[in-house]
Amino acid sequence: MRVSVVIPVFNRRELVAAAVQSALRQDLEGLEVVVVDNCSQDGTWELLQGIEDPRLRCLRNENNVGLFGNFNRCAAQANGEYTLFLCSDDRLEAGFLAHAAGLLDAEPAAALLSSRGRLIDRSGRDGGTIAGRFAPGRYAGASIPAAWFWSNYHYGENPLNYPSGVLFRNSALQACLPFREHLGAPADVDMYLRVLRHGDLLITDRIGCAVMTHADQEVVKRRAGGELTRQNLALLEEYRADLEAAGIYDRMRRQSAVLVVAALVRTALSDPGQVLRQFRAFGRGIWELLVAATKFIVLRSLDGLFGLRFTPYLRTAGGSAALPVAASSTEKRKPTSG
Repeated sequence: MRVSVVIPVFNRRELVAAAVQSALRQDLEGLEVVVVDNCSQDGTWELLQGIEDPRLRCLRNENNVGLFGNFNRCAAQANGEYTLFLCSDDRLEAGFLAHAAGLLDAEPAAALLSSRGRLIDRSGRDGGTIAGRFAPGRYAGASIPAAWFWSNYHYGENPLNYPSGVLFRNSALQACLPFREHLGAPADVDMYLRVLRHGDLLITDRIGCAVMTHADQEVVKRRAGGELTRQNLALLEEYRADLEAAGIYDRMRRQSAVLVVAALVRTALSDPGQVLRQFRAFGRGIWELLVAATKFIVLRSLDGLFGLRFTPYLRTAGGSAALPVAASSTEKRKPTSG
């Protein structure tokens, strides 16, 4: 088996069929598609029974095991050399799996491949591209935690794609399971960083998936009340040792205040009366928030005006630092963090 596409699903009757079909249409020998229904109550399971293809297996949990509990169940079903978690509201781009598997075949020291993503709404309208911060290439896995946190906190974007655009070498994935559910929404990023302790990172310029943005998306739900911000701040503490080894933990702790700024702005727009309460709950000083926000604005402005991006701490597999890269004048991106 070459590639396992595993699809965790819960109450996505209107969307899951398109996700499944985007996987089955991939031009790749040795493909399996495994859907694990997490006790849906909206007819998702019944819909899946009507999709016939010998490469497709559909399973149903006896009880709802939670979002990342279902990711773990999916991972246990993967038989391929490579594994991709396709979110049930996303779509794989045509030809992506053959392209990604070929790159990993050619780089046996790589444990994970990340592509670019394309944002769409429920109508399929384009919302820009994501995961474009790291230039194409192969990077030392040990360098990624420092580079990821620096990029995320200074640009407000996850430089790696959503799971639907990330291909794991299955041996490395299995060595790192389970997903750590207590981390909440960032448990997927946590898995990327842990897998990269087992090998290098490949970045391709190819768009691997279409990521649907909508009100029922997990990350949207968890932004309410600052929950996602608290989870992202907790992720920093999980990687304190890695960041201290790189000599940047204290700087990242201060710059993480930009996540608090973003949470406070969202609160001010949606529920102004809660801003002071949230500010006190996060326990950050005004000066710390202002400095972090200023760095964010300056770097985003340099990118927007001159196409200049920085990727400090990112090391190529040969050991040299990645250089700043100029953005394509036609590329659009959307913030994904916080």
